[in-house]
Amino acid sequence: CEAATSSNLLWTCWQLIYRVNEGVLTEGARSQHSLLITLHQDYPGQERPMKNVILPGFAALLLLTSWKVLCFNPNFGDSITHSDITKEAALRIVLQLFRQVPNPDGKVFPSNIFQSRDQKFTAEELFEAYYGSKVSVSRFKQAVQVMMNRNTKVDFMYALEGKRHFDSETLQEGKEVLLTEKAKVIQNIMQRNYHQAQKHMGTLLHTLQDFYSHSNWIELGFQKPNSNLIKPGEPIGRVAGKTEQTCADCSASTGCQDEILDKVIKEKIITTGYFGFKPHSKPDGKCSHGGKADISRQGSQGINKDTRKSPHSQYHNEAARVATEASIEIFKDVWDTVDHKAFSRFLGVESSAGLSFVIDTTGSMRDDIEAAKERTINIVKNRRRAGTEPSFYILVPFSDPDFGPVFKTSDPDKFIDKLKELKADGGGDIPEMSLSALRLALTNTPPLSHIYVFTDAPAKDHELNDSILALIEQTKCKVSFLLTNAVSRRKRDVNDRFGNQLYRVLARVSGGLAVVIRRALISQLTSIIEDSATAALVTILQRENNPDYPSNLFIIHVDPTLQNITIYISGMPQSFRLSNPEGLQQPSTLSDGVLASMDRMGDLIIIRLHSPIDPGDWDLVVSSGIPYSVKVTGQSVVDFMYDFVEPFEGPHPGLTLLAGRPMAGTASIMSVTVTGLPHYTSLRLRNVALLNARGEVLRKEPLKSTSSPDIFLVEFETLPDDGFSVQLVGVGENSIEFHRQSPTIASVTKTRVKVNADPSVKVGSNANVSFTVTNAGPSSQYRIHVTDDQNFIQSEPMSLTIDNNQTVEGNSIISVPEVTEPGTVVTVTVEARSSLDFGYSILELTVVSRVQDLRPPICDVVGRVSECPAEYLAQCSLQSWSLSAKFVSHGTDRVSIYARHGNGSLDREETQDGSQMVTLVTFKSSCCFPNVELVAVDKLGNVGKCSSRVRSWAPSLAARNAAILLVAALVACLVG
Repeated sequence: CEAATSSNLLWTCWQLIYRVNEGVLTEGARSQHSLLITLHQDYPGQERPMKNVILPGFAALLLLTSWKVLCFNPNFGDSITHSDITKEAALRIVLQLFRQVPNPDGKVFPSNIFQSRDQKFTAEELFEAYYGSKVSVSRFKQAVQVMMNRNTKVDFMYALEGKRHFDSETLQEGKEVLLTEKAKVIQNIMQRNYHQAQKHMGTLLHTLQDFYSHSNWIELGFQKPNSNLIKPGEPIGRVAGKTEQTCADCSASTGCQDEILDKVIKEKIITTGYFGFKPHSKPDGKCSHGGKADISRQGSQGINKDTRKSPHSQYHNEAARVATEASIEIFKDVWDTVDHKAFSRFLGVESSAGLSFVIDTTGSMRDDIEAAKERTINIVKNRRRAGTEPSFYILVPFSDPDFGPVFKTSDPDKFIDKLKELKADGGGDIPEMSLSALRLALTNTPPLSHIYVFTDAPAKDHELNDSILALIEQTKCKVSFLLTNAVSRRKRDVNDRFGNQLYRVLARVSGGLAVVIRRALISQLTSIIEDSATAALVTILQRENNPDYPSNLFIIHVDPTLQNITIYISGMPQSFRLSNPEGLQQPSTLSDGVLASMDRMGDLIIIRLHSPIDPGDWDLVVSSGIPYSVKVTGQSVVDFMYDFVEPFEGPHPGLTLLAGRPMAGTASIMSVTVTGLPHYTSLRLRNVALLNARGEVLRKEPLKSTSSPDIFLVEFETLPDDGFSVQLVGVGENSIEFHRQSPTIASVTKTRVKVNADPSVKVGSNANVSFTVTNAGPSSQYRIHVTDDQNFIQSEPMSLTIDNNQTVEGNSIISVPEVTEPGTVVTVTVEARSSLDFGYSILELTVVSRVQDLRPPICDVVGRVSECPAEYLAQCSLQSWSLSAKFVSHGTDRVSIYARHGNGSLDREETQDGSQMVTLVTFKSSCCFPNVELVAVDKLGNVGKCSSRVRSWAPSLAARNAAILLVAALVACLVG
């Protein structure tokens, strides 16, 4: 091991020795690891893929439970984990947000609810108290899940970087990590890239939380967070010198148990434990991190508080408590930088969905665009009046050869103005750049959203089909194609494989709809948008059927949590019949019967069940001579999300998200998060089933509980070879079956693609994107292509043969233009396609400034005009006051400035002073709002603030009497 030529190989070697010595590994696993060491010996000096250290199925989970971790457990275990801390902090900051911001009805959150710091509550309980009714918490849980996943991934990606964990006295370096990641979070939020901001927040939280577990902050007696860790230019505290002794070494009298020196405790000297891979590598007189994996320790040395079995386990609970408070503090710090709405969207607390449109603007779409614009504008206005306006709007136009740019906003008026600007013109030949525009929409739309594509033409850029499939699987976004009959009419001129047929496949895989309709009826399609943009939308059933398949009966399991159920039948069936649990029937000849109302829109039939809807099994019998599909949706606060995960080992083992598709023929682990369970305590979840397109069960496995009551694990020995959807099955009140189905189709692969790059790329620079492709199937000819949604990578596809179990390596260069805004997200996709298989991996990178300047704008109050006399406070609107402030920011870029805690007007004037930008701000307000905080955010995410409170004054009694006598004398003089 001491001859290891790389840090990865060094750690691999030491961890294998530890596991064999501890008796953790089976003989088969030992053989695998022996092979791995042999591979390293065969390729000296090279980093080898770590795939061989992943053990199959729950054998890996058992290994995790026996492995002594070096930080708060990432996500599972019997101690307080990183995930626990992150989830609790997110709930607490949402509670603070709800207490300050009225709900959509203008009501203030009750002050007597959840007052105690120790009181536990769920997201469901919190949101119900705020909104006044049961609402879906899916978007919030998705946001928190992204943070927890990225928090966990720090242990996977940066296991050996001490500064990411505050190991080995990397205190200043760790603080720089925190400030850099905080700036990325703010930049992403300002660019409305909330999903990427959530990822960076997860990375930030991991390092921040580790400070309280790995340092002696708790042992020093501090009961509050070290707030200076997240403040630029502020000292961390009295930090131990490089050669300053902090802990007693092993001796015959004290043994080998770490003992922090009295001097360190008395003088409040901050230190962290040293972690090492080699025996005796810890500097003399320094504290050890400790634990079995810390090879540098002596005996039972160590000051870490990671678990309830750590060397300083007596401080574990207190370290977790303070780490939670510190996490809340950093959330609050970000909140203070952005406005309430942006912070709410970042946390996913808004209950309404967003709207994303991809619109063909070629000349043939002229009439279609006008109808679509009119109806879409009506939707926006109606939702606004009803107080259910979407949380975001995205618009991507396309024609040929142009597509984009992406327009993103949360302001409905700006979105309407942008829609009005759309003009249909040009287009050239028939096919258009529809998939290029769709790719932009997928990379800019939050996961689990719905995207609508309006077009009348086939795809000219059909070679992007694989990229679109990969992004759909990654984001689980539903894509619906709203097609006029022009596509069908042009089939004689253009191969329809790239028109309706292609669009139907993408819609089916994503769980959306592909509707072909005559131009005159296009305005009717907006009802589909209205239906799918509602909050708490769930999928109950989704099926594809062919005439030769014998079963035409679809059983719809309606549980008591469901309402507003809609059935979609695509493909123009000959007839159908609907029956409720009591046996009452309605044929397709009745457009508005006792059970439902029905509408036909082109080749789509929409059936809306009348309320109230009887719980139980409803039957739908369809008769058709051509292929058709059935989809059933409803509204419910009970739903689920899932991800495939894989165990990872190393210093901080846990479960991390699987990149790309799961591998065929191997064991897989699925993580399932369920929303709404606290509202329905009688609901018992049973299993997860994997279904084919016709609804046949291919696999079924029970759910295994975890330490979190809303997260479950499911183990599959193998996954189906063909595409499948995921179904959650349970039973509720009165033994009524509960069914939910994922709308997106998942697939397996025998081609494992891994991509690696620094998660940040600098403006005006080049960065390397490296990747590996491993073929677990038969020898095949592959086409490997690396692309990105910003066209920063200019590389041609590679064609080569990859043999069975062979791994090839490659790299591409990403070139970021100078004009790119910091906070921009670049989505890189690496695809490997053979005639037999398809694999991919997707990586999101954040653009940062070339020089990471952490100096915030400096604010000085330079003047205040007018005060607010106390006697006029009852008529405060008649009096006003103003404030003048000067912000000086480093660099010549414009800063964003806004007012918090005030309600007035803000004017600004900018001048450049050498290498600085000086912004003079004037804020005016009525005396009804005497407080204001001015916030300036530069393009690097650095924040400067200044606050002011206008003084209210009342004249003294003597002054009042003197004024009265003076007035009386003047009056007497005038009268005289």
